[in-house]
Amino acid sequence: MNKKDYLKYLLPLVAVVVIIESIVLITGMEEKEKDFVPVNEEEVVESAMVEEQVPPAGEPVLSLSFATESRMMEKGKDYEVEVNLTALDDVTLDSLEVYVTYDPEAVELSELTFDNDLPDPVFSQVSEKKNMVVANYMVVASGGYMMDLSKVTSLMTFVVRPLRPGSFDLGFATGQEDKTSVTMFVGNGSGQALPFSINDLNVEVE
Repeated sequence: MNKKDYLKYLLPLVAVVVIIESIVLITGMEEKEKDFVPVNEEEVVESAMVEEQVPPAGEPVLSLSFATESRMMEKGKDYEVEVNLTALDDVTLDSLEVYVTYDPEAVELSELTFDNDLPDPVFSQVSEKKNMVVANYMVVASGGYMMDLSKVTSLMTFVVRPLRPGSFDLGFATGQEDKTSVTMFVGNGSGQALPFSINDLNVEVE
């Protein structure tokens, strides 16, 4: 087996190990699963973005953002929020690890669902202990998951229910506070995490 063939099999194995370690850390801290609440499905019509952050890893080739029907919400009502990944260049991915952060005292999250464009996540959870929504994907196809320039992929959809008037934010964990929960996208065949930009969501609650 030459070096090229060796790397072909080794790099996906390394990605699997990284995802398994993340699953163990999240599961160990979670004592109970999130109870789901019913939701009236509404069409996602607005891409809601606020202050953009770029992880210090070079020129971003991907962009993470939220989409929701409204950035103005009412306490006690259910709203659907979608997490989208947009390609800023042609990229191919071997694995995707997404950690959405939220304040459980300000908003309740439930009804976690996924699009059919990606394989089923190897791990997904609404974690009240870590104040995160987790979705980890592993692409087993040899060619990886291809995203052409400007392609938008839905990574997950969930329901939010504001618990109090004021405001709340939804963001992404990048390892600045918790090194065990890091949003990342690994390029196909390289084993390298690709740089990406982040657009958090700020919601005003009546």
